[in-house]
Order: sequence, then C-alpha cells, then structure tokens
Amino acid sequence: MPEVSVFIAAYNAERYLAEAIISILRQTFTDFEIIIVNDGSTDQTSKVVQKFSDNRIRYYENEKNMGLVFTRNRLKTLAEGKYIAILDSDDIAHIDRIKLQHDYLSANPDVVLCGGHGRQIDENGNFEGKLIEVISGVDLGPYLLLRNPFINSSTMFRRDTFMSIGGYRDFPIAEDYDCFVRMSEMGVVTNLDSILVDYRIHGTNTTTIYADNLVVYQKRVIEYILSSIGLTEIETKTNLYYEIFSNQLSQANLEYYNRLLAEIKSANDKIKKYHIQEFKDILHRLWYSIVMDQNIKVNALKVFMASEVFNLNSFTAKQFRKVFKKSVKHIFNYA
Repeated sequence: MPEVSVFIAAYNAERYLAEAIISILRQTFTDFEIIIVNDGSTDQTSKVVQKFSDNRIRYYENEKNMGLVFTRNRLKTLAEGKYIAILDSDDIAHIDRIKLQHDYLSANPDVVLCGGHGRQIDENGNFEGKLIEVISGVDLGPYLLLRNPFINSSTMFRRDTFMSIGGYRDFPIAEDYDCFVRMSEMGVVTNLDSILVDYRIHGTNTTTIYADNLVVYQKRVIEYILSSIGLTEIETKTNLYYEIFSNQLSQANLEYYNRLLAEIKSANDKIKKYHIQEFKDILHRLWYSIVMDQNIKVNALKVFMASEVFNLNSFTAKQFRKVFKKSVKHIFNYA
C-alpha cells in the first residue's frame, strides 16, 4: 500500500493537467499513488494522461459528467494510502510538498488535516508576486466560523478521518469547506508555514463559474456550525451571520451582529466546543473588524467596548489607536 494517495479530479483539463501530474512525479517523497478521475471530459484529457507511463498513476473515468462531489467521493473506494493529498488539475505542487505534509502528519497523530500557503500564478503559469498566505501554526477549528482558511489544492488529510465523516457531502463548490469543518470535530486541522502549491487563476476556475452556488452552500456550512454549538432559529441567524462572513455589512444591522456574536460566545461557553479563551479572542477580533468597517458609521470606541464579546485582554494598543481615531472623526462629522 502506498503511504499517500494524491487525488486529481479532471474535467476538460487538457491544457494544464500534464503540469499537475509532472509536479507530483518530481516530488522528493516517492511512496505515493496518483489517482486521476476524468469526470466526463469532452476534450483530450484522457490522451494527456495516456502519455505518462509511470505505474504509480491510476486512471479512471466516470461514465458521464457527474460533478465534483461525486468525483471526489470516489476516493472512498479508490484511495489506498494512509494519507490523501488533493491537487486540482490546474495547479502545481512544489517539489517538497508531499514530504513536508507526510512528515508533519506522521509526527503529530492528533492532526487530521494540514494545508499550507500558495503562490498565485496566471493562466500561463507566470508568478506575478502575489502570495496566498493562510493562517498557520494553530488549530484552525474555531477559525472555520470566520472563513475557509485552507487552499483546498494544498491539503492532505488522514484517509481514516475522511472515511469516518462519510466523505464529501453534496455541497457543490463548498464541499471542501464543509469537509474541513467536520474533520475539525475529529482532531486538529492546521496549515504549515510553507508554500506548498502554485494556485492558478484563470477564467474557467470552478469557483468563478459557480459563484452563485458558492453562496448557497457556504450558508449551509455556516448553518451546520451554528447548529453544532447549540444555536436555535438557525435560518435567520445564518442569513445574518453570512453578512459578517462575506463582509457585506449593514449599518442597520449593527446591533443584531452584536447580539448574534454574544449568543455565539454564550453557546460556546456552555458546551466548550472551542477553547473558551481562544474563541473569545477570535470573536473580539471579529467584532473589531465589524465596528471598523467603512460602511459602519458610529462612535467606534463606545460601541466596540460596550459589546459582550469585547475582551480587554485582547484589546491591543494598535486597535485602541484606530478605534479612537474613528471615534474622533465620527464625533466631529456629526457634531
């Protein structure tokens, strides 16, 4: 059995797929299999794969286009490795990526998932200086309430964890986010402080094409998270929280944001799903970002400190200066 199963889902991927495959074949870590599933492509994707003769490549085809969730869930029957690494068909793995993640997961049995930073490249593979930096070095379970802190194409996770949560759910475009949330309930999820992939931006990125679906299923994930810490009246609170999550804040809803964050804090205090002090700090910073948003016109210092999620121990000098400056500007503008 190989140690690592590298999974590449391919749909009309003829332009970039060879680069993705080569980037895995060149890895310094060699005990892997590459599972490529062609999801009913209508281009030359199959011929691209057939040019490779490495016996570590296992190639499969769906009978027709079944979508990304179905295709990724074929991992449940196809993957033989102890660990599963994801690489999108248009991205490129850095040469030490598999070794770094394999060594980290092997040395840290409490960690079930790890990702890393990325470099953004254009459709021609040119790096234009933009790094995709993710939060690293901490358990990202509580941060998943704020956003998806992983580059999916950089992730590696334990196969037994993936199997125990039942694989991906039918949350198209947000299926990876949902999967990471449920994995976080099984153990530590984190990012390495290393650049692991080149992430390609082009006009046919899945997230670009299906942006409307992303909103629908991100809300489903948020609904799951809020329910898991004991909140009720979920639909209303999910819609309100999504305004915070997507940074589409409304002045009229400021007090509702405050009450919702206070309720989230209180719910976690009761069931202790997340480390209480760490979670308080996260909510404090989230409330700070809301109050300081350009669409929110208030006496920032007064509003910020009046909230139940305000945490004096987390109130930095830098935050104070910025909040005070916004308060003064507000007072003079409306005096």
